[in-house]
Amino acid sequence: MEENKLFVYGTLKSTHGNHRCLHGATKVGEAVTVKKYGFYKHGIPYVTDDEKTVNVKGELYTLSDAILGRCDRLEGHPRFYTRKEIEVKVGNEIHKAWCYINNNVDKDVAIHIDNGEY
Repeated sequence: MEENKLFVYGTLKSTHGNHRCLHGATKVGEAVTVKKYGFYKHGIPYVTDDEKTVNVKGELYTLSDAILGRCDRLEGHPRFYTRKEIEVKVGNEIHKAWCYINNNVDKDVAIHIDNGEY
């Protein structure tokens, strides 16, 4: 089994409805991005890597290829979100992890999430 790491910041978090897609994954812990990203919501949250405004807060999981595939289908990878590797920090440890990015956010309508947490 391939082990992947996935950083989630929105509806896949443990407090939201799409978390069921992560059934069978193991939570590593609360995480924050090492670099700054654009972070918006327009119905759902979006991380963009075309601007650098805030460190995004979320959760880090280890998961199998099958669970990652389930998440890819939910997130519309690669058509809607694109899964990219980023660095996140859990405590004092830095991890490389997949993250769903969408640079097609209409920033004229979307609301910027200033505190980094959805």
